[in-house]
Amino acid sequence: ALRWERRIEMALEGHRWYDLARWGIAGDALNGYVKYEKTYLAKYASCSYNSDWVMMPIPYNQIRKMNGLLVQNEVWK
Repeated sequence: ALRWERRIEMALEGHRWYDLARWGIAGDALNGYVKYEKTYLAKYASCSYNSDWVMMPIPYNQIRKMNGLLVQNEVWK
């Protein structure tokens, strides 16, 4: 019920992706959307969402400031 409510109430406010990532269902939800859309729009024909994209990259300036103590996420190397 909470997921449905947030989906409806937060529509078009830019929170949807963060909710999906927090709940661990971003890959399933977005790939389901792409699968539906590719039947109607050719631009989605070769698209897919990688579940590893949930993590954001660590900004390069922060890695540099830490003098090698901070390491970039494997997904973003």
